[in-house]
Amino acid sequence: MIKLFKGNNALGQIVAIAFITATLWLPVFWQGIAPHESDVFAPLYDLVIRGIAPYHTIANALALLLIVVQGIWLNILLYRYKMTSTQTLMPMMLYIVAMSASPAHIGLTPFVFVNLAILAACSQLLSAAASTLEVSRNFNASFCIGLATLFYLPSLTYLIPFLLVFVIYKLYRWRHILVAFFGFIAPMILFFTYAFLFDKADYFSILIAYDLTSLHFVSQDVPTLISVPNIIILVILVASLTAAGGKRLDGGLQWRINTGILLLPLIAALAMHLYSAWFPFNLQSAAIPFAFSTTLLLMTDRKRRWINETIIWILLVACAIPWLADLTS
Repeated sequence: MIKLFKGNNALGQIVAIAFITATLWLPVFWQGIAPHESDVFAPLYDLVIRGIAPYHTIANALALLLIVVQGIWLNILLYRYKMTSTQTLMPMMLYIVAMSASPAHIGLTPFVFVNLAILAACSQLLSAAASTLEVSRNFNASFCIGLATLFYLPSLTYLIPFLLVFVIYKLYRWRHILVAFFGFIAPMILFFTYAFLFDKADYFSILIAYDLTSLHFVSQDVPTLISVPNIIILVILVASLTAAGGKRLDGGLQWRINTGILLLPLIAALAMHLYSAWFPFNLQSAAIPFAFSTTLLLMTDRKRRWINETIIWILLVACAIPWLADLTS
């Protein structure tokens, strides 16, 4: 498997990705899984599923299409900024796997749209040569985070890594903070203008305040065949972050900047679990840093080549076992 994704056989990689995707998603279409309802304030997501909820197949097809497009987009970004080899589709494959790793978090979910906005933000923050961030890119990135928040309120936590990007780029002037602030509130202003016109501004404000203060950091009681694979995936994530951290220290300035931008969303993913069950971990919230860091882990040359091969097969089996448990239950 590793040899395939390190080679120039693009067709073989596409076939492998198609097979893995079909294996994980066929049960979704077979069972007709309904779109997931958000348990927190998510007005744009609720607007989407309001019309599409009765049509499960269409909803799942839309989710799969968006996930594949996001995987391709992530691959293109990594190519463009020389973060991975131009001949591998490994990031795309790992992104799809991360978005499909659990039967409880698959289909049309808020993260299908949130990650689209965060990828757009990353595309504005990544840099090929500059050691600072242009004003327009600053505004665009913060606007995307504001949009993500309207799809899923806990996405507000992406402001934490976004502010850390200011440290990476050494943006310490008030002008930078103000531009980011106006970018973030721009979609909020549009939304609350609509809410005001329809006399719902007070109602939405109450919902937002309630959800932001209703922390429920809990663990769910799940079967062993679901909890063990989730733990295995988390171990692989931690190992990949260690590998990515080591490579970041060894790389040049631009590599360190871009690596930080791609890994920092994990902070938001962890903070988001203050508003949901922390276990089993929802890998969709960390799909972007997971795909990037695990690619670095698996594409690293080793004397013992079987190590990387074993890791990728353990990962794929860990993703398949919950589905087998779900189908046999």
